[in-house]
Amino acid sequence: MDDIKLNRRRTRRVYRTLNAQYCFKNQLGFKDCTILNFSPTGASVKFDKNEKVNTGDTVFLEILIPQGFEHMSIKGIIKRIERRENEIIGGVKFNEKLKENIFLKL
Repeated sequence: MDDIKLNRRRTRRVYRTLNAQYCFKNQLGFKDCTILNFSPTGASVKFDKNEKVNTGDTVFLEILIPQGFEHMSIKGIIKRIERRENEIIGGVKFNEKLKENIFLKL
């Protein structure tokens, strides 16, 4: 029974990396980050190891849409943090669910 890991996600998750930029509330300027995987309701985001990331922080993401020169802006909340040797992985819950036509472009 201990070997079973339950998937509690309610929506489909896509495991594809995307180039993005982020900015925290009350911070000037955007910095580069990488979206590691995403769903219509959230994403795993790789931040620089020196970034000050805390659960509950509001983050603004600018994601480059791969099929063109478009980008989309998403606002979310940091729900979990995993600190690794050279990076920080943050679980971001989007404030609004992505519409299906936008999600399919990613």
